[in-house]
Amino acid sequence: MSQSVDDLYRFGLKLFVGPGISLNGDDCIPIFHRWIQAKSLDRLLIDVADYTHLVGGPSVLLVGHEGNLSVDHSDGRSGIVCTSKRPEAAGLLPDRIVGVARTLFVAASLLESDEAFDGRLRFVPNELQFQANDRLLSPPGNNSAAALEPSLQTFMETLYPHQSHHISSSPSQTGRVKIGLKAPEQVSLVSLLERVGQTIKS
Repeated sequence: MSQSVDDLYRFGLKLFVGPGISLNGDDCIPIFHRWIQAKSLDRLLIDVADYTHLVGGPSVLLVGHEGNLSVDHSDGRSGIVCTSKRPEAAGLLPDRIVGVARTLFVAASLLESDEAFDGRLRFVPNELQFQANDRLLSPPGNNSAAALEPSLQTFMETLYPHQSHHISSSPSQTGRVKIGLKAPEQVSLVSLLERVGQTIKS
């Protein structure tokens, strides 16, 4: 059976920190370990890997069974990335993207409220980056970005109903496909969590 981009399950979503805000991977290491112990995310969390000695990419990786969460500094912008790496998730591609967004927004909310950051950490709630991590189903280039756009359009309509939104890509001919997703008006992470049907564990 032939596969298409609609079968994609290896992908990630990145949520950026606000302008002028620093996200230090070292600060996240003990937090991620606490999340494993407390089962803070609706994923099977396994371990934490420290890559803070590397520049320009993931600095701390929270390894999970279904997917990973990482502190990421690639493309010159810091944020957190949540990835899917297993095909268990049912439904259409927009549904799978929403599932990753649920985990991403919970993680962002937990980080913002963690006492380690003393209220200084804030994420940009109206801007995301979609990253395709499967070169077979989504090879580098314009065609993959165009094929992904309908699913991303549906996803953005879930997050930002009744708002116009912008989907943009600068496809590399060698690197993985990355697509920018942006809405003109900011909403709270709490509102985004409600729109994807998720609540934060107490």
